[in-house]
Amino acid sequence: MNNVEKFLDKIGKAIWAAISDVDKAAVLAEPFVDTAFPIAAAFYNGTVNAIASAKSTALATIDPAKTDLQNFAAVATAVTPILTGYAKTAGLSVPTQQVIMAYTADLLATIAKPATPATPAAAATA
Repeated sequence: MNNVEKFLDKIGKAIWAAISDVDKAAVLAEPFVDTAFPIAAAFYNGTVNAIASAKSTALATIDPAKTDLQNFAAVATAVTPILTGYAKTAGLSVPTQQVIMAYTADLLATIAKPATPATPAAAATA
C-alpha cells in the first residue's frame, strides 16, 4: 500500500467511525431538534436522512469479492445521486455528477499508479 492509499485509508476509517456513531445520535436527536429548533428542523432532518441513506447504500454496494479500488468506485457511483440530490434540495451548490465521477476517476488513477522512486535528479529539482 503506497502513501496515498494509506492516507486515504486513514481518512476513510475516520469518516466511517464518525458516521457510524453520529448517525445513531442524530436520529435520536431529531425529535428534540424538531421541537427546540423548528426553523432548522427541515434542514437537520434532511441532512440526517441523506447521511443514513448514503451509508446504507454504501454498505449494500460493497462487494467483498472486489478490490478496494473497485468498491470505492462503486460506492462513489452509488452515493453520488443521493448526496447531490440532498445538496440541491438544501440549496447548496454542487458539481455535476460527471464532474464528481471525473474526480473519482482521477483519484482512482492516482491510487492505482505504482509509486516511482525519486531519482537524485528529480529530488534536486523539487
